[in-house]
Amino acid sequence: MSGVDSVELLRSAAETRGSDRCAIVYSASGRCGEFEVVVTDSGGSRRSVARSPAFRATRFRGLRRPGAARVGHELLLRRLEACGWWPVDSAGPWHELGLVRPRTSGTRTVRSLVTVVRQAGQARFLAEELDTYGTPTPLVLSGPFRAPRFARVRQSAQAKAALEELVRRMESNGWRVAGTVGREWYAISLWRP
Repeated sequence: MSGVDSVELLRSAAETRGSDRCAIVYSASGRCGEFEVVVTDSGGSRRSVARSPAFRATRFRGLRRPGAARVGHELLLRRLEACGWWPVDSAGPWHELGLVRPRTSGTRTVRSLVTVVRQAGQARFLAEELDTYGTPTPLVLSGPFRAPRFARVRQSAQAKAALEELVRRMESNGWRVAGTVGREWYAISLWRP
């Protein structure tokens, strides 16, 4: 686990009563690293409830912000935000975050998020159903469009048409657009009861 204690992140994350709390922590094993969403139960035991995609970790220079680590962190954070979580400053390294979410009573809503998957110069938008902590289950895949392998997806006419078609298919299945999440233009959050 990380050198930062997630119990401390959770305590300082929210003193608000009636809120759920979790933390994003960094975990490395050998040459691979990943971010985990960690929940500390009332008895003090910690459990990992969600993970980012794994990425190559550097051994001696510490965790660097650019590259695959940043992309994995942003994706995990975007998924959590789509589920109603919001980050609280942890005053630690850039990647260590506490998150809070008000407890809700009543009707449970299901959340989803549109992300992008790439392969060989093409990309597709993917709508993922998210559990309470942002763990995804693939739902709907858009048609392909041209996109650079590593750079941000531009709002080309082809990409916009693919996204609009995906959102229409989701809406025909009872999903409603909640808004955008994060900085990417295509990261649309949807919900349904």
